[in-house]
Amino acid sequence: MLLSPDALVTSRPSLLVGRDEVMSVCRDALDAARSGTGGVVVVRGGVGVGKSSALREFGREAEATGTVTVLSAVGTYGEQGRDLGLVERLFPELGRASLTPASAVRECRDGEDPVVLVVDELQWADRHSLQWLSVLAEQAAQLPVLLVVAVCDGAPGSSGNEVEDVLYAAAHHVRLGGLDRSGVRVMLERLRDERPSESTVTECLRTTGGVPLLVTAFANVDTGSVALSTRVRLRRMGSAAEEIFACVAVFGTVSADAVARFCGRSSTEVIALCATLQAAGLIECVETEISVAHPLVRQAVLGECPPAELRALQGRAARFRHTEGARPADVAQHLLQGETGTESWAAEVLRAAAENAMTAGDPDLAVRLLRRALAESRHDRDQELTVRLRLAEALARTDVVEASRTLVAAVRSAPPATAVVDLGLFDVMLLDGRGDQAAMVAAAADKSNGAAARVLARTSWRHEDLPEPLLATEDALISALGAMNHAMAGRSQAAVLEVAAELSDRPPIDTDVMLARIISTDLFLFAGGLASALDTCDPVVALAESLRHRPVLACALAVRAHVRQRKGELVAAALDAERALDEAIACGLDQTGTAVRSMLARLVDISLDMGDTGGAADLLRASQPIDTDIGEPGSEALLFARGRLRATTGDFHRARADLMRCGDLVVSKGIRNPAGVPWQGRLAVVLAAVGAGRSALDLATTEIEAARRWGAPATIARALLTGTAVMTGDAMTMLDEAAELLTGSEDVFLLSKVLLRRGRLLSHDGDVAAARTELRRAHEIAAGLECDHLLRRIRAEIAAAGGRPPKPSMAGVGSLTGAESRVARLAARGHKNREIARALFVQERTVEVHLTRTYRKLGIESRAQLAGLFGQEGVPGP
Repeated sequence: MLLSPDALVTSRPSLLVGRDEVMSVCRDALDAARSGTGGVVVVRGGVGVGKSSALREFGREAEATGTVTVLSAVGTYGEQGRDLGLVERLFPELGRASLTPASAVRECRDGEDPVVLVVDELQWADRHSLQWLSVLAEQAAQLPVLLVVAVCDGAPGSSGNEVEDVLYAAAHHVRLGGLDRSGVRVMLERLRDERPSESTVTECLRTTGGVPLLVTAFANVDTGSVALSTRVRLRRMGSAAEEIFACVAVFGTVSADAVARFCGRSSTEVIALCATLQAAGLIECVETEISVAHPLVRQAVLGECPPAELRALQGRAARFRHTEGARPADVAQHLLQGETGTESWAAEVLRAAAENAMTAGDPDLAVRLLRRALAESRHDRDQELTVRLRLAEALARTDVVEASRTLVAAVRSAPPATAVVDLGLFDVMLLDGRGDQAAMVAAAADKSNGAAARVLARTSWRHEDLPEPLLATEDALISALGAMNHAMAGRSQAAVLEVAAELSDRPPIDTDVMLARIISTDLFLFAGGLASALDTCDPVVALAESLRHRPVLACALAVRAHVRQRKGELVAAALDAERALDEAIACGLDQTGTAVRSMLARLVDISLDMGDTGGAADLLRASQPIDTDIGEPGSEALLFARGRLRATTGDFHRARADLMRCGDLVVSKGIRNPAGVPWQGRLAVVLAAVGAGRSALDLATTEIEAARRWGAPATIARALLTGTAVMTGDAMTMLDEAAELLTGSEDVFLLSKVLLRRGRLLSHDGDVAAARTELRRAHEIAAGLECDHLLRRIRAEIAAAGGRPPKPSMAGVGSLTGAESRVARLAARGHKNREIARALFVQERTVEVHLTRTYRKLGIESRAQLAGLFGQEGVPGP
């Protein structure tokens, strides 16, 4: 067996995947050669599609049969000028005199066995070798020989006509392309010795097009080899091809005419070269648009380009696109990576692109654009100030601390008359407790639009400042704050609700209105309008998410958590509260400030409602030592939550200290409405537990009177429920009133607790029959909520009253809560978790929790079973 030195044989396991067609064609042609009828097989394709691997595999397979002579050689770029260089490497033991095609085949043939000649990279062979091979190809049918050649499309070579002569004589042509999904998966598994995830396969297929060379680079995280290979091939195609490819790579997608203008070449020349590059698999042409064929190649080439060269190219691209009238976003993407220039238009383009990024919900990109705009506007003081102010606005969505710092520095560095500041910036500063800074900036701001007056009004609000009559004004946030002050003072419930309703109808188009609607949500809560509260808050959550406005999103989630807590949807409430804290901390809101402490307090309060005292304590320990003194203004909600926790665990003395300090802070602000922080009733319970009955009675009475003045049924009922722990003699009368106030209302969670207390008292008084009736009613309500802790308490009381805890009054889909039912209906229609979350304005994790609970209640395990229980339209089946 004669084997040439160029034989492509290796001991490495084959990575050949998805090339069954070419292997089948070659085997059939070899069988024909054994029968005396030789032939030619041509394997074609662009760069990296696996031509060489296919030839290697076939040569290895043919040699392994032991019945053929396999000779192989590879055309090389540097040997094109050497006459018969490739042929001599095919037949190293034969002299030139014996190198006619027919005599060469006879000389190297081993007995009756056919000869297999394998030639890779045919396009790089020298002219005389190509002529020799073309003669052999024409004579192959009469010779016991199989010639298998591979040609890279688009590679120019040295003798295009001679290459075509060989191809013309071939009987079999196989064109290779990228692998399909299955092939990519197999190849990744072999390269990484592990089964890839479907997301990895998808990403690999997207970035590589299934080209084996690129799949290998993807698997090995080796873009350097791709960049080197691409640069070498482009250089061999000529400088014009290099320039055109660089243009396409830097633009991403561009028309042939634009390439011609950018490169200063004729359209005819560009189109011809693009055809060559497309044939090589380097670019892709769709109608008039040109792009790099595979994202991985573009990433590799740009990533490996020398930084100075790339900056110059990106700067040139930015100027070209600006001249061509491209969109700001398209020009800006090049400015971000290009050289810093002095063109006056650059900063304006970057600012416009930043505005678009903000609207599209990408404040991080807006920050990058505006930081670059600062570099472009350093010679124009007025423009620089404007850019700094816009930068502060962008930062306000993701980094409150940096936003405040940027705003203050901008205003201090510029004449007051030139500083026009967006009110939304002040809103965020006030949200983070930076009222002094906001007032300083407002004092320096342009007073022509009334910004300073309005901001100073926001920083100076006190609960005693109650304008009459209370009406919604053009300034949404001022109106909301005014209504909140009235509500906190316990006055004008009707006027407060009227303002809240008007504000909830305003589209949440900016920070002002979004925050105003969040406050309106609280106002609806104070009045017991849970449905209106949710309708007001949900769109704000959705918009803040789409805009990635983290401070507003944190506040909206925290308020929605309160709504869901009141509705008894405690799992969803806890998820909202957890995410609110995460968003607040991520955007830099002061962790010791009012906003973050209020969010923490909400989560602690929800945990206590769920019966998770350990979790509540852990939350407080994680944020600060649980025994730390908390006395700062704005800490009343956290003090209330900690006081409730301590009272729950029997630590009454420290609970009293917390609640008394909470009350001091509340009173100092002029807050008299218990709808917000009902500290008096909670403190009364604690005082009664430590033997201070007289003080406890006074506090409970005061809270009930304040609740009646406010007039909201849920506020009164809650005060009455708390007061029954102190006014034991009137407890049943108070509970009767509370139950009557709540019957038919949306506060079913509170109603179930009132009924539980009534049942317990009736049982204690010996009326077990009435107690069981009341407790069963409480159980029926609680069974539809997300509060297993409350349900367990009710069942325990039923058992204590000598009854048997009832089975759920509803079975099947009727046993689902409202939230579970909404999620289940959408899931039954085939919607994915992400789609359900978007439709219901919740997080995917919330959807997962609801589906898990739904599956458990219904005794099912899959969406398919869920669809069987619901009709196609999402209504329960028969």
